[in-house]
Amino acid sequence: MEQLAPEQKPHMLFVGHWHVQAYIPAYRNVETFSIGCFQAQTPYLARMGLFPNIGGVILEVITDETGIKSVKTEWVPFYIVKKNDF
Repeated sequence: MEQLAPEQKPHMLFVGHWHVQAYIPAYRNVETFSIGCFQAQTPYLARMGLFPNIGGVILEVITDETGIKSVKTEWVPFYIVKKNDF
C-alpha cells in the first residue's frame, strides 16, 4: 500500500502465499487481508520455524455510493489437519 498512488489504490486487497492470517483495517483507506491457507506445515515451513494459519475468513462488507461503510470479519480455523497434504 505504501507504493500505490491514491488514485490507484483498491478498496480491498487480498494477499496470499504467506500462509498466515491477518487483517489490517483501513490502512491508507484500504482494507487489507492476508488470507491464511488450507495446507499443513510443509518441510520448508518447518525448517523456517513457521506454522501456517489453516482456515478461512468470512467477510460481511457494507458499501454505499462513497465506498466501504463497514467490514465485519470472522476467522474460521481448522485445527485438525491432514499431515503431508501438500
